[in-house]
Amino acid sequence: MPVLLVRFAIFTLIASVLLLSVNHVYGLAVVMFISGLAFAPTMIIAMGLVEQSVPKRLLTEALTWLITGLGVGLQVGCVDRMGR
Repeated sequence: MPVLLVRFAIFTLIASVLLLSVNHVYGLAVVMFISGLAFAPTMIIAMGLVEQSVPKRLLTEALTWLITGLGVGLQVGCVDRMGR
C-alpha cells in the first residue's frame, strides 16, 4: 500500500503541474478532472494507511492530523503561488 501512495502522489503532482500550462477554460476543465482522478485515490490510500497504522482509540485524531496537514499544504502552496 505505501507503494500505491507514492505512485498516486506522483500522479497528483503531475496533474497539478499540468494546471500551470492551461490557458483556456475547457482545458482547465479537463485538467481539473484529471487532477480529481489523481487526488481521490491518493486520499483514500492515505486514510487506509492511517487506519492500519494507528490504534483504534487514536483513529479520529490521526485522520484529523491527516486532513489538517492537507489543508496546511494547500495553504502554503496557494500563498507561495500568489507571491505573498
